[in-house]
Amino acid sequence: MDFRVVWLVCAAVAIGVAAAILLYTARAAKLWARKGDAPSGEPFSLHDLRELQRRGEITPAEFEAMRGQLLAAHRRPSPPAGSATGGEPESQ
Repeated sequence: MDFRVVWLVCAAVAIGVAAAILLYTARAAKLWARKGDAPSGEPFSLHDLRELQRRGEITPAEFEAMRGQLLAAHRRPSPPAGSATGGEPESQ
């Protein structure tokens, strides 16, 4: 084989590997950045909603709707301990 052909093949492989590493790194960085945006499992507090409205990120109508959902979630009684259905535990 000619030396130039071997050099071109090696260069093409090196460029391909570099591109794959770059794409993997970019994807990993994007996923890492998204983790900060993921909900923590805790709902918004009323203070958070007020702050979003103050900054203009939500409209007054959205604020009222979200506030109603937040208040309704806090009013729901939680099921008693020992039962997944909310009833009394079965005795045998």
